[in-house]
Amino acid sequence: MRVLSSLCRGGAALAIFTTTALSGKLPSVAPEAAGFSPARLARIDLFFEREMAADRVPGSVVGIMRDGKIVLLKAYGHRDKAKGLQMQTDGIFGLASMTKPQVAVGVLALTEQGRLPLWSTLQSYFPAFANMKVAA
Repeated sequence: MRVLSSLCRGGAALAIFTTTALSGKLPSVAPEAAGFSPARLARIDLFFEREMAADRVPGSVVGIMRDGKIVLLKAYGHRDKAKGLQMQTDGIFGLASMTKPQVAVGVLALTEQGRLPLWSTLQSYFPAFANMKVAA
């Protein structure tokens, strides 16, 4: 499995692609046809240019999908800057501490689908948390 970093907005982003997506078996779509603004997507390029210029991000891969179609799949920077190796869209990344972002994306997707009301309480789904106290 290939893992890509992503920028997530409005439930349209996908953080994990399989090799199927990268081998071109998933269809691509023009950003406008998927409801994206090319001018706003260009902000992603500017963001990564700034981050790489400031040496905060050596390289990244961004993948955005909507309705099973690739809207954007782009590599930025280097996978090994010292060796001068450019990042590729099939870059493999080790993930650490990804539970919270993955849960957040899942909750946002369920909320967008109307399957998890925005103002739901945790105890509605997990009664054991009804009397949970936070230590002072």
